[in-house]
Amino acid sequence: MASAKRREEKIKQELRALVQREENRVCMDCPTKSPQYAVLNFNTFVCSECSAYHRNFQHRVKGISMSQFTDEEVAALKNGGNGKAARVWRALWRPQAYPMPKEGDEKAIIQFIKMTYVEKKWYSEDAAAEVETHQPHGGFAPPPAH
Repeated sequence: MASAKRREEKIKQELRALVQREENRVCMDCPTKSPQYAVLNFNTFVCSECSAYHRNFQHRVKGISMSQFTDEEVAALKNGGNGKAARVWRALWRPQAYPMPKEGDEKAIIQFIKMTYVEKKWYSEDAAAEVETHQPHGGFAPPPAH
């Protein structure tokens, strides 16, 4: 029992360290600082608001401090993160053409998430392949269609 508690605490420390990485200090999908949720489909870190929007799209979301993570999920998040995800899912995105939504702009954020992950408007297969070759647990290929 004590070893399970130690393992769980170790995982929580690893997750807190991941969120403190420069690339993960801001929500992947809006300008909110200090994201507290992980979107496991894309190995990204998002704020509370965006986590709810992702759930509406049936994406798998877990709270950093309130959920249990498997070793595999932590490994995927370590190999992922907002920087790598942006290079794949937003490879073709130009902020001048479609600006990052403002914090709290629900409609714009939902649309931005939809365009990014559902419609794959800015997704690059080349970037995904490049990330996958360098990251065995990258998880940047699009999830299977339902």
